[in-house]
Amino acid sequence: MPTKIRSVFRYTVWVLAIGIMSMPLPVSASSGASEWYVCAEAESGGDGSEFGPLNSLIDLIDAITNDPSEHVIAYLSGTFRQQPLMLSGSDKRIEVRQWPDQPQAWLRGDKPLESLTHEFGNVYSSNIGSGLEGLGGIVSVVWRWDQNIDEHGRHYGHLVPVDSVAEVGTTLYGWHYDPETGVLTLNTEGLSNDPADYAWCMARDALRVSNGSFHVVSGLHFALFMGAQINNQGYAVRGLGVTDSLIEDCVSWDAGKHSFGFASGALNQRNTIRNCHAWGIEHGNTSHFVMHAQSSQHNITDGLLEDCTCHLYSILRPDGEPVNPVAWSTCYLAHGDAGMVKVESITLRRCKSIGYGQLGTTGFSLNGDIAPVDPKDPSTYNVVYEECVSRGLQGGPRGRNALYKRCSLHWGAVDESTPGVVWTSGGGFRYFEACELVADMSLATSSRHAINVTDTMTNQAFFTNSSYLVIGGGNMFRAPNPFTHFFARGSIFGHVGENGNLFIGNQPSFDFDTCAYHGIDNYAGPDTPAEWWQKNVDVNAILLNDHPYADPTGLVDLNLSPDSELADFAELLFPHAMAGINRRWYNGTVGAWQYGDTVADGIDLTPGQYPFTVAESNNASGAHEWIDPEAARHGCRGN
Repeated sequence: MPTKIRSVFRYTVWVLAIGIMSMPLPVSASSGASEWYVCAEAESGGDGSEFGPLNSLIDLIDAITNDPSEHVIAYLSGTFRQQPLMLSGSDKRIEVRQWPDQPQAWLRGDKPLESLTHEFGNVYSSNIGSGLEGLGGIVSVVWRWDQNIDEHGRHYGHLVPVDSVAEVGTTLYGWHYDPETGVLTLNTEGLSNDPADYAWCMARDALRVSNGSFHVVSGLHFALFMGAQINNQGYAVRGLGVTDSLIEDCVSWDAGKHSFGFASGALNQRNTIRNCHAWGIEHGNTSHFVMHAQSSQHNITDGLLEDCTCHLYSILRPDGEPVNPVAWSTCYLAHGDAGMVKVESITLRRCKSIGYGQLGTTGFSLNGDIAPVDPKDPSTYNVVYEECVSRGLQGGPRGRNALYKRCSLHWGAVDESTPGVVWTSGGGFRYFEACELVADMSLATSSRHAINVTDTMTNQAFFTNSSYLVIGGGNMFRAPNPFTHFFARGSIFGHVGENGNLFIGNQPSFDFDTCAYHGIDNYAGPDTPAEWWQKNVDVNAILLNDHPYADPTGLVDLNLSPDSELADFAELLFPHAMAGINRRWYNGTVGAWQYGDTVADGIDLTPGQYPFTVAESNNASGAHEWIDPEAARHGCRGN
C-alpha cells in the first residue's frame, strides 16, 4: 500500500475508534441484558455505566431507544423533576428499577417557582413560561407539599384553580395561569411569600411502557404527576398494551387519572401489580389501581393485584380540605371498552382500601363480565378477592360476578345526605365465603340501605359462613324487583340500633338456612306481607339478642371474650383500622401503631410520629417510608 494511502487509512481508523469509544454503550449484564445507570445528581457526560451514570431520563430514553439489545435494565437513583419516562417495548424487554444501595429514585411532576412578584393584597405572580397548557402543561400548584403531612401520612398543600385573575383575589388559595403571557397568579393568604415554597405540577404520566411483554417497573417513588382531565394523564406507572408484565414495590402520591395500571391498549393479559401503595388522587371518576383494555379481540385475562394498599382521598388544600370533592372514585377497578371487551379473570389478594370519610368512595369494583358456570359453586368464579380489607369508605364491594373469600369489608354513610351501599346496579352474582361485612348507617337519614339493588336485572348474592352487621338501623337489603335472590348458609345477620330491617322491597327471593339473626326488629319492610317472609326466612334459626357476633375470617382480632354481646362491642367494629406492624388488626385511627407492638430498636412508635404511623405490615421493603428527597441526597457512586 502506498505511504500516503496507508497514512490516511491509519488516520481514518483512529478517528472511527475514538468516535466509537466516545459513544455511550450499554453495559452487558450477567443475565445477557444490557444495563444503564442513571443518577439525578451525577455530572454531565456520563456513559451510562455504574461508575459513569447518565444524569437525566431524557438521555435514558435515547439510550434505550438506540440500544440493540433485546433485554434492557435501567437503574435509577435520585430525584428527577418533570422528566416523564416514555418507553417503547415493541422490540425489547424493558426493566426500570431502583438502583440498589443508592438514594431513592423519585419521579416528580412538580417544579419549584423561581420568583414571586407582589401584585396587590395577598396576590402574587410568577412567570413560568407561556404555552404550558394541555399535555405537559400546568395542572396544579402546591405549597410546602413535602413538609405538609397530616396524622394519617397524607400530604397536603394543593391550591385551588380558578378561571381568572380577578377570582384569584377573592378565592382562598386560588391560582390562575395565563398561557399567552406565561404568568401564574396566586393567592397567598395565610401562606408564605417565599417562591421556594411553591411548585407547579405537570399534566403527564410519570412512567409509561408501551407494547411488548415481560416488562418490569420496581422500587420507584412517584409524586405529583397529574392531569386526569387532560387526555386521562397522571399515571405513576402505565403499561400500555403489554402482557406478562409487573409493577412492584412502588409508591405514588397525588396521581391524576390512576396511580398504577395496565390500561388503554390492545392487550391486557397476565399482568401483575404487587406491593404497591397509592396515596391521594386528583378528581372523581378515577381509581388508584386499574386493569383496562380496548380491543374487541382480547379479554382482560389472568390479572393479579397482590399486597397493594390504596389510600383513597381527593388531593388536599393547605388547610387539609379536599380541592375536588369526589363524585365517584374507587381503589381498585377493572373494566373493558369497545363493546366486546370483557374482564375474564382477575384476582385481588391481600389488598387494602382505606377511605377518609369522603363522598363517593368505594374500595373494590372489579366487574367480571363472564358469569360463573355455577353461581352456587365458588370454584367457578373467575374474579376473586382473597383476604382483602376495606375501611372508612362510603361504598362497599361493587364488582359483579365476583367471589369474596375471607374478606373483611367495612363501609357506611359518611353524612346525612348519602347512604352506604354495596352495589347499586349491573346485575350478576356475588359470593361471600367466610367474610365479615359491616355497614355503618348511623349518619344516614334517608335511603338507608346497606345493600341496595336498583336495576331490573337478575341479581344473586350468596353468603356462606359469613357475618353481616349493620349499625344504626336501616335495611340490610333493598331489592325493588322480584329478580333478586339472596341465599345464605351458616351465616350471621345482625343489627345494632333501632328500626333495623332485614330487607325492604318487592318480595325478592330469600333462601336462608341454618343462619342466626341478632337485633333485627323487622324481617321485612312495611310493603312486604309478614306471611311472605315467614315462608322465605328460616325463622327456626332466629336467635334474638343472645347470639355472640363472630368474625369468620380470622383476620380481625378484637381481643374479646367468646360470650361478648354484639351490642357491647359494636362501636369497636366501625371504623376499624388497618394491620399494625405486628400483623395484628387493631382499633384506632388509620396507622400502624398499637400498644404492645414489637418493632426493631430505634423506631419511635409514639402515636402521630410520622412515617411509622402509616407503616403497613405487608410492605417489608419499607417503600411506604417518607424520606425527604433533598435530605436523602449523598451523591452518586463514582462521583
